[in-house]
Amino acid sequence: MSAKEEKDKSARGLGTSNTLKKRKPIPMGKPSKSSSVSGSAQRKTHQKIVKKDMGTHKLVFEEGGLLDGTELEYRVNGETLLKGYKKDHGIMCGCCGSVVTPSKFEAHAGFASRRKPYNCIYTSGGVSLSELSISLARERSNKDSQKASKHVDGGNLESQYSSPRVFDPDNANALASRRAFVGDAIDEVDKRCIRIVEDFEADVTSCALCRGSDSSKSGFEPCTILFCDQCEKGYHAGCLKEHKMADHKELPKGNWFCSTDCRLIHSTLQSFLDQGAEKVPTSLVNALRKKHTGSSSENVGDFNFEWLVISGTNASGEAKQLLSQAIAIFNDSFSLIFDGRTDPDLIPAMVYGRNLHGREHKGMYCSLLTLNSVVVSAAVFRVLGPEFVELPLVATVNGSHGKGYFRILFTCMEGFFESLKVKSIVLVAAEEAQAIWTDKFEFWKMAPDQVQSCRKSFRSMTIFRGTVLYKNILDDWAQNASSDC
Repeated sequence: MSAKEEKDKSARGLGTSNTLKKRKPIPMGKPSKSSSVSGSAQRKTHQKIVKKDMGTHKLVFEEGGLLDGTELEYRVNGETLLKGYKKDHGIMCGCCGSVVTPSKFEAHAGFASRRKPYNCIYTSGGVSLSELSISLARERSNKDSQKASKHVDGGNLESQYSSPRVFDPDNANALASRRAFVGDAIDEVDKRCIRIVEDFEADVTSCALCRGSDSSKSGFEPCTILFCDQCEKGYHAGCLKEHKMADHKELPKGNWFCSTDCRLIHSTLQSFLDQGAEKVPTSLVNALRKKHTGSSSENVGDFNFEWLVISGTNASGEAKQLLSQAIAIFNDSFSLIFDGRTDPDLIPAMVYGRNLHGREHKGMYCSLLTLNSVVVSAAVFRVLGPEFVELPLVATVNGSHGKGYFRILFTCMEGFFESLKVKSIVLVAAEEAQAIWTDKFEFWKMAPDQVQSCRKSFRSMTIFRGTVLYKNILDDWAQNASSDC
């Protein structure tokens, strides 16, 4: 084979998989006319695809893309090298604690020279940012069919990019997320909010009285920390004695409460659990009927609403069946909830009040609204003493949003919390939902210093990355009452 024929063959093979895989430099000789045209067209197309990719990739961090708080990982050959989460228009890096660009996130993972951040950064569901950007671009272009037909080579999105709807069974990075099915994991990113429990330095156990974190791990000493079984605050045995709150010679047997208020709250909760389901007040059901039919008739027909509180720790039989329905509703509303240190999904642990890998959920209860014995709205709550109730999870069954079901459940819960003499409700929600909670439910956004104070006082409080705390004062008597948050 002559040198010229060899050169022509090389030029014609620019687009082959073998040539691309080896990525050998192409000699800058004078090619034949045919090879020059072919090489020029291929290089021109390649440049346009790269330019298109750059514009498409930005969609991931724009409005309508990933939600703040979505967990992201840099992966190579199925191995996670760096973790972070989406924040604003970048990624909160797990190694430096700063918001960085995808390129810098890749550099922090040790692959600065790779220059393929969107191909190597994955959501916890196994979707790469490249796949997601293609999906977002497709949705945008489909809104205007005329624009959709004017792509780089006059074709469509399918001719420019491999479809993200088809799962590659050989993709080790996707398999690392257990995305082992030919399903639309991208739709899961769009429909479900991924929540990650935020780690907090103040999680280190400290005494609520002296703020000291020293603790005895063997025997019973003045520095031994006792935890209240209701508010879950910790107290040095010596500090309790010094403040004349209690004088313990050994660890208390059974439940221990730091105050009369906590003891009363606990007993009232247990009594309410024993009562079982309660009928929703007719006035609330009629208000719902009027909203949907325009009539406030006393005849509520098939609207058989009940609400109840269940402790997952002691649940059995019918209660477990109801809790399984609640878990399904939460799973439809949120993707897996992680705590940054463990792999298992925390939703079942929260619903059933289980402690998991050092994360305590034993004081959590599940409040349910049922319609004709089927759960339609659910909330997980924990009463942290007389100070406040935390609401880390609330959700309504898919297809029933906007029907007023959660309004009924929240009104019932609100009255119950007032009977416990709790001062306020603290809710965890996305910042984009602020208008709903402030306008419709009379919550207000907590300032950063108030959030910090809450977390220092209540070590087990649950907060998710990329979310905001909202507070609601339960009664006028609590407006001027002292509070740690």
